[in-house]
Amino acid sequence: MLSKEKSRPALAGGKKLICTFFLTIFFAAVLNAQQQKVNFNWLMGEWKMDLLGGAIIESWEQVNENLYNGKSVRVKGKDSTLQETLEIVKRDTTWYYVSTVNGQNNNQPVSFKIIYHRFNEFISENPAHDFPQRIAYRRYSSMMMHASIEGNNKGRFSKRNFSFYQEEKNELFSYTLTPLPAFINAPVTDTVIHNMYKKHRWFIDSLGYYDIVLFAGSINTISDKQQSETVVLKAMNIDKAKAIIAKDPAVLSGTHKGELLPFTIHSWFPGNYGRQ
Repeated sequence: MLSKEKSRPALAGGKKLICTFFLTIFFAAVLNAQQQKVNFNWLMGEWKMDLLGGAIIESWEQVNENLYNGKSVRVKGKDSTLQETLEIVKRDTTWYYVSTVNGQNNNQPVSFKIIYHRFNEFISENPAHDFPQRIAYRRYSSMMMHASIEGNNKGRFSKRNFSFYQEEKNELFSYTLTPLPAFINAPVTDTVIHNMYKKHRWFIDSLGYYDIVLFAGSINTISDKQQSETVVLKAMNIDKAKAIIAKDPAVLSGTHKGELLPFTIHSWFPGNYGRQ
């Protein structure tokens, strides 16, 4: 029989193994959650960079959860020339930024592996490419975005910066969200209702962060299941507005319907809010 003194190291070692095991599981779960949450919705829309006598307009749209399409067009007066077609695509578990530049690389796409992504920025690399070897994007405000290319260019380090902005969207729309009868009459638990509204409101809040939603409010009725909501948002046109609200989790879940109509402000008294 081992003495107590001799058994303690074995016990301590066992605790270390258990701690290591659970830490490994924890960090793997965190990493998996981060990978699942990766999206590039913050790139969506048209971005403009002014040049002498013209501009570069880069536009992005989401095709599905694993693919975003973009293009870069040079505009001069009434003429426009396609400079570059772009993709952000997920292959297996890895995201890539793919660029096809007209007149370069035999018009073949070049892939840059996205090595870092967090919130509103990403960094991509392709060490085998001549120049650039690194491309990065960062949206640092609701209307401003910074991009850069860098790397070894003929034996010397070179970096080029690009500043884009989004022009103010001046059309307003009202978006009314109402529950469908099938949802109202279904035997749904309070937890399911809470989680659905939580996802919907996170979606609306994210649009507010990007200066798309002006305000939103609920109409409280008999029960949470019968709650309706009205949102006022900005978009370039009604088609853009429809594309925005089509991603609402409440609509995608099939529990609610959304109605979109043009909205005009006739009177505006922000100082009266909260006044007794």
